[in-house]
Amino acid sequence: MLDRVDSHVRYWDRALSDSWVSRLRDAILPAFPPNQSYWYALDGSPGNVFEAVISSMQVVLQPGASCIGVEYWARAQPSSSGMHFHFDRDAGRPDQMRTPLTSSILYLSDAGGPTVIFNARAGSRTIPSFVSTIFPKRGRLSAFDGALLHGVYPGRPSRWPRVAMFMNWWSSRPKAARSLDPYIRKHKTDGSPRITESSASIASRTNSSRILDAGTARKLMRSLQSGPLRQV
Repeated sequence: MLDRVDSHVRYWDRALSDSWVSRLRDAILPAFPPNQSYWYALDGSPGNVFEAVISSMQVVLQPGASCIGVEYWARAQPSSSGMHFHFDRDAGRPDQMRTPLTSSILYLSDAGGPTVIFNARAGSRTIPSFVSTIFPKRGRLSAFDGALLHGVYPGRPSRWPRVAMFMNWWSSRPKAARSLDPYIRKHKTDGSPRITESSASIASRTNSSRILDAGTARKLMRSLQSGPLRQV
């Protein structure tokens, strides 16, 4: 039983340089294929900007020898919208609860609400007692145990969208992750981003994340379950 979420949630500021943040945003904002994820095997060579970024984030995260590849996708959404509570899983196997080793998010804007992560695992019947929140910030990389319950709290309305790239690190390829399509292939890369900060910061020790007590966690979960987090 996981009693605290803070030891399973990390983030790094300036994990990606501003020039690469802009480059990645330019590849995502026009028309990144919705509701689709892609696969990058870690023993391969980067063939596009997304895979180049994954290769660099691997150096930061150090996912371990059991990790063979990354399922990735991206999303640009209104800053005032959220994401319902969910467990990351292999969507191609709805009869199974297969979760990644690690879930990670690379924030490409300062807009939007925080990622909300509860200390509740897939298959657990225990009511969450702690919650961590990580706020979007350009170039920030967050990572947490891939079996934890999480969602996005709606942010304040803004003219700027909440833009992020999502990377799930797996020990075996999920069935839902597909090979590249023409949109992904056209964003070729001529190199990989330089790591600008490699030291880890535990989320609970910074001002950008909060660890809430059991009562607050339960109250927040009840309000979010019946509120705007279901409006993707």
